[in-house]
Amino acid sequence: MMIINKFAAVALCALIACSLGCAKNSETATKGGTKANDGPLLTPPKQEATSATPKDDHVAQPVDANKSEKPADNKDAAKAESAKIKANLASLSPGDRALAEKQKICPVSGELLGSMDPPKKITVAGHEVFICCPGCEEDLKNDPAKYLAKIGLQPTK
Repeated sequence: MMIINKFAAVALCALIACSLGCAKNSETATKGGTKANDGPLLTPPKQEATSATPKDDHVAQPVDANKSEKPADNKDAAKAESAKIKANLASLSPGDRALAEKQKICPVSGELLGSMDPPKKITVAGHEVFICCPGCEEDLKNDPAKYLAKIGLQPTK
């Protein structure tokens, strides 16, 4: 009998200690944390509302009207594109280069001549026309009136 009473006493003490510890942890949790050796929290700490605004690294900055809106990278890309066009047009004969510079754009794609490769000259509906790439040739030949009109020409044949 004595063994059961000692066991019951130990269990009762453990139960009381646990109850006190849990109550203590519960109190501490509502204050926002635990002290060393308190054991784990049964409830998470409450979050307090703050009036501080979150930091945002992507806040729009005012634009100076006197400065160019293009970043330096865009200027560099535009210079590279211009140099590529000049080089591709320079690969043409002087007469063809003059015609391509006058035409300026591919009638099918609308791209600047020379922006892809050296422009390709084809004859369609009685006109010598430059296109930006071989892929545009079939469309131009299938509907010359539509595409010639984009560069101010009418079919002659």
